[in-house]
Amino acid sequence: MKREHTRTGWPMGWVMIVLNMGLLIFLTGCLPQAPVNPSSLKVTLLHDPGGRGDRAFNDMASNGADWAKTEFGDRVNLQTYAVSNGGDNRELLLKLQGESKTNLVICASYTFAKPVQEVAKDFPETTFVVIDGYIPDLPDDGNILCLRFREQEGSYLVGAAAAIQSTTGKVGFIGGADNDVIQKFEAGFVAGAHAIDPAITVLIDYIGPDVKAFQNPNRAEELALHQYDFGADVIYTAAGGSGAGVIKAAEARKKLVIGVDSDQSLMVSPGQRPYILTSMIKRVDLGVYEIIKAALQGELKGGYMELGLTENGVGYAVNEYNQAMVGPMNRRLEAIQNDIVSESIQVPDEPTGLRRSARGI
Repeated sequence: MKREHTRTGWPMGWVMIVLNMGLLIFLTGCLPQAPVNPSSLKVTLLHDPGGRGDRAFNDMASNGADWAKTEFGDRVNLQTYAVSNGGDNRELLLKLQGESKTNLVICASYTFAKPVQEVAKDFPETTFVVIDGYIPDLPDDGNILCLRFREQEGSYLVGAAAAIQSTTGKVGFIGGADNDVIQKFEAGFVAGAHAIDPAITVLIDYIGPDVKAFQNPNRAEELALHQYDFGADVIYTAAGGSGAGVIKAAEARKKLVIGVDSDQSLMVSPGQRPYILTSMIKRVDLGVYEIIKAALQGELKGGYMELGLTENGVGYAVNEYNQAMVGPMNRRLEAIQNDIVSESIQVPDEPTGLRRSARGI
């Protein structure tokens, strides 16, 4: 039997199959999709460049949004975006959320503070949240909320842990961007270490001046190697995704590191776990979850929200991997924590004195 062909040389039967498949795809695209609850809360989570996957701050923010979505189901319509690598489209992204009548925009970085201040006034029906940012004189009945943490309190505890664990009398701190937020980590860590051993040396280095410092693990590794080689046997990293470089250096030198934001011993490779003394937990996930919950209940206000030890917003990690190291000091750390909560210990939120770097700068 002779097979009929088209001008392209394809058998006519093949053409009909392709046409039918195209029709099926078209019809399928016209079929109603899973409906979005029209009364759901429209929530957008905005990240700085890099976004999710840093095993630290950004992941904790995403975890909080996912937590709310899981608990409240279709009452939450969640979207997530990251700004461009140059970071020059923050204001555009904010405007797009307002124009699309998003109810709640959560900005996971202090870098959004200025653009939010500019944009929010044009979209009074949208509430804008800036994590770690500060905008002065915000009213409770406004549409901007700054979520901040008392990172210095959790950092004081891990500073004490570092000093208890150290055998060299030298510990280190590596921050991401040298700004007032990361300086709170530094201030608490140094104060906690000196509370245990007034003579201890704390080496301090920062990766860079801006948000790019949180995405530079190679530079973080270089700084950590300098500190370890200079005698530090425990380093606290408050550098977001760059902290992976400090963990890599700890494994290479077989020294200890203290992670940040999330319990990082649960996220690293098995070969790196023995070198993580603990992590300073910053419950960005809790803050994001509570904000979405309050918005759903119609109870979200503008102004300021702050989480510290009293609110379980910061702390230190104890798990099966670090129990042998942290367990023996746990009672002592808990006593210090109680003194901070009762305000018997006043933790500084700004660095004092001169910084000493392993690079001699």
